[in-house]
Amino acid sequence: MPQRFVALKPPTEAVLDLRIAAVFEAFYRQRWPQILDFARFRLAGEGEAEDAAAESFSRAWAQRERFDARRGPPEAWLFGIARHVVQDHRRRRRPTTPLEPTTGAPDEAIEAVDGSLDWTGLREALGQLPTVDQEIIALRFGAGLDHRSIATALGQREGNVALRLHRSLRRLRQLLERSLP
Repeated sequence: MPQRFVALKPPTEAVLDLRIAAVFEAFYRQRWPQILDFARFRLAGEGEAEDAAAESFSRAWAQRERFDARRGPPEAWLFGIARHVVQDHRRRRRPTTPLEPTTGAPDEAIEAVDGSLDWTGLREALGQLPTVDQEIIALRFGAGLDHRSIATALGQREGNVALRLHRSLRRLRQLLERSLP
């Protein structure tokens, strides 16, 4: 018996929109913890970090048609957006009390500089670094991104990010050693 091929109609725009929304929802569920940790690392309070993380996803959804896979993975694109959202929050920020440790703070970030540090001392030392160094440290230890993803998010070369991270951690260590009794 000869095979018969049935011509399939292309999906309607509404069906495509539902598929895109479902993919974005899965992306959101997968990446929310990393975006939130990055915001916690860079901002002064849990509420502000949650607002920044939510705004990052809101902007990503609004700008989803701008994503270009040739420029890097969607995670790096999202962290680029989150970086700008955090910068906006820091510009609008009123003076606040220092961040207290949260349960979601990555242990690796503290161990990278000194396991005996308190959060206030770490935040003060981080605040003395240039903004780009703070962002690289936050993307690496706050969000857990690898060098390649950080490079894509910042629009830099991977080797440059690795070198900058190394130098930033060395400066941070020196600042922390000076502040110890």
